[in-house]
Amino acid sequence: MSAAAPARRGFRLPGYGTGEEPEWTVLATVAIALILGILVQNAVMGASRTVQVQGITLSYPANWGSARDAGTLFAARDRFGGAASASVSVAPVTETADVGTATSARTVALADRLVGFHTESTRRVTLGGRAAAQLEYAYVVAQTGSAPVLMRGIDTIASSGGKTYVLSFVAPAERFDELTAARLPRLSSTYDDILGSWRLP
Repeated sequence: MSAAAPARRGFRLPGYGTGEEPEWTVLATVAIALILGILVQNAVMGASRTVQVQGITLSYPANWGSARDAGTLFAARDRFGGAASASVSVAPVTETADVGTATSARTVALADRLVGFHTESTRRVTLGGRAAAQLEYAYVVAQTGSAPVLMRGIDTIASSGGKTYVLSFVAPAERFDELTAARLPRLSSTYDDILGSWRLP
């Protein structure tokens, strides 16, 4: 009597026949969910509103609201955070077209107006083919009933039509890197998007 041939064991997916989902499908589902979550988050965070005033165009995050700040042509700020919220504004600096002179005037004006103001850096940049300058600084905002908040800002100063304008971006120090660091999938930041949208007359 001949021996029975051994049963063949074919390839089976992990979990097959056990009522359990294969491990690779679980991992794939989690990965897809994470990717979709990132895309949705960036789509929401990347949504913007655009404003035009006196020939100047600027886009800002859709979840921010317009504000009335003295001396500005336009301002918008994060709806949360009160006086210490992230914000952006556009304002005239001086009647001169010289960026260096305008930057010095802006520095003096900020030092006179802001508590604890100090300059972190100044640099020459090019903005839309124009020579421009950037002033990075910090200051303190006092809040009633709570501790003072350290703020950081970047002012970009550029000239057009014989006038000089400043795009001012400020945020609490604890959120500054979050708003100025590039993010996936577009490898740009909230600040990059705002600055890149700025158009002068």
